[in-house]
Amino acid sequence: NLSQKLPRVTIPTVMLRIMADISTKIIFEEFQKEYVQSIEASIIGTILDGESTIFTIRTVVDGNKDKNVIMHRDGFLSFSCKKFEMKGIVCRHCLKVLREIINAKDFPEQYIL
Repeated sequence: NLSQKLPRVTIPTVMLRIMADISTKIIFEEFQKEYVQSIEASIIGTILDGESTIFTIRTVVDGNKDKNVIMHRDGFLSFSCKKFEMKGIVCRHCLKVLREIINAKDFPEQYIL
């Protein structure tokens, strides 16, 4: 059955459509979950340290614990969960920065494996 193989996009955004087109169903569904959780996240602080910018992100799903996302001078984002490095999935914390600080509508190529 074809409907079992194709990912279902629940929020029709450009970023989710791109990921649905290039990802497996399992990877897409995990990414989409992170995307939805990023919507309710809040950026509660910003620190400029000369080499990078550190954004403090608070999400309900993390029990309102604060997490830091580092935006390096080259624009690459990193987070201690290493979800992107381990699974190729950008986490909700980095998605929050991509969407609200960088204003990314489509998916930056550097995050496509």
